[in-house]
Amino acid sequence: MRESCGRDTALIDSWAASLQNNYVQMNDKLDLPKKPDDPAMQSWPKLIGYFRESNRATARDWPNKAGALEPGLRESTTRWASSGDEVFTPRDAEPASDVADYVAHHLTELGALELLSEMEHGRWNCERIMSGWSSGQRDVGKKLTDKAKPWDDPDALGGFDDPYRDLDCQQILCCLRLAEAKA
Repeated sequence: MRESCGRDTALIDSWAASLQNNYVQMNDKLDLPKKPDDPAMQSWPKLIGYFRESNRATARDWPNKAGALEPGLRESTTRWASSGDEVFTPRDAEPASDVADYVAHHLTELGALELLSEMEHGRWNCERIMSGWSSGQRDVGKKLTDKAKPWDDPDALGGFDDPYRDLDCQQILCCLRLAEAKA
């Protein structure tokens, strides 16, 4: 995707739609409070333009995040990420396979999943600020969000065990699966 990142709109839209689908699925699996009628919880065809662009921005930014991984870790991580659809977060103690054990160990011990998730959260924060969003009780129509906070603040996002941090991790793992499928 690095070579075609800015030029292949069909690829970007394909990734963006997959990221949106993952986002909706993870909302349920991680018990996040968004309701099915929330504007951010819609399927790709029904998703409003702003949220479509947000998913596209995540897809376009993947080469920046992939470049942050060491080559061997990147290869092992994409092999594992494409092996199944288990939910894995840094707090999980028992990954499902030998490859998952290896990758989970390296992602967590080296902080790679945390780093990539923090990078995604930072990208998202910048996107919101540049689009005119402000801090406050979430209201899409008024462009208010209560999630545009620093990643490393223990009080931000409800603390380090907040499920929204896990959601960032899941979006990174989704990108890894998409990258492996493209390779």
